[in-house]
Amino acid sequence: MALATSEADPMTTVRTLAGAALLFVAATASPAATQSTTPVSLLQLAQGPSTSPRDSCQRLATARAHDAVSARRWSDAVTLWEDALAMNGREAGHWQAYGDALYHTERYRESIAAFERAMLLGGADDEGAWNVARAYARLDRPKQALRWLGSALARGERSRQAAREEPAFGRLRGDPRFRELTETGAASRRAHPGAARRFVTVAAG
Repeated sequence: MALATSEADPMTTVRTLAGAALLFVAATASPAATQSTTPVSLLQLAQGPSTSPRDSCQRLATARAHDAVSARRWSDAVTLWEDALAMNGREAGHWQAYGDALYHTERYRESIAAFERAMLLGGADDEGAWNVARAYARLDRPKQALRWLGSALARGERSRQAAREEPAFGRLRGDPRFRELTETGAASRRAHPGAARRFVTVAAG
């Protein structure tokens, strides 16, 4: 799935591009997904007398998707989240979880669209930009990765140390722009007196 890129601020990109970036899939589970064992408690929740049949299906699909994520069955999780989103695509947390599953199956472009959709719906405020930055880094798109990383750090989603240690950013560690973003303490301020101001500029596009 192709995803358009922009020179604009990452958060502006979310608002302008994410709405058209994702496609919904038919709500039919693959054979691999249907092999997952759903706990009795989840079946009881889905079949509760206070829910409509549609609500029961939505809850069961969501529960099965969470179950796959917990077991780190990422391919199953992708399919199950697609089922859940086909029933209800308005939950930001579901798009975030779908993006995580896509990321772990190395479907990075699609994961970016899912993370952006989650942010468009008002969710993933604590890690949305960070996840998009990691996906762009995996795609070897350093310019986009650094722009989103700058936004994530400015928003406090992760620490600079976490950025330095994140495996996805391995190829960026030799980039002066990455070092400037991730340096900390007085040494960074002495080396780059205007770094804080430039950092905000990077995040703002």
